[in-house]
Amino acid sequence: MTSDFRRLNAMTETDLSLMEDMKTTLDWFSSRKLYSTLYLKDRFFQVPQKEYSRPLTAIRTVCGLLQYIRFPQVLKNSPATFHRIVNDILGDLKGQCVWIYMHDTGVGSESAEKHLIELEQVLSVAWELQKQQFWHMWLTIIG
Repeated sequence: MTSDFRRLNAMTETDLSLMEDMKTTLDWFSSRKLYSTLYLKDRFFQVPQKEYSRPLTAIRTVCGLLQYIRFPQVLKNSPATFHRIVNDILGDLKGQCVWIYMHDTGVGSESAEKHLIELEQVLSVAWELQKQQFWHMWLTIIG
């Protein structure tokens, strides 16, 4: 099923929130020795759509008119909204032992002992992971 939200996106005010620039992200990761990366399952589709916004995402199908009850990925502000929610969930951990870039979450530590503790802190927040990589000494970042 394909949805075309170009008209809605053109009318939407851009949310310029919280996304870190690549240099700051690379600086943070380069100051750590061990890394684990977490990729959240279904990302935007975990975010409930507000009741009043649902008619804006209505699409016509052979089964009738359907409305999204979760954030479609193609909405202009889906990435920024998702990023803000993950930042809120991680709270004080963000910037200390965890870094969020787009929809990836990285845990970085100076030692194995500290990494285990910090990884447990991050994973204690209810996560449903799609894929993850633990205990790496290098990291590939595409941005």
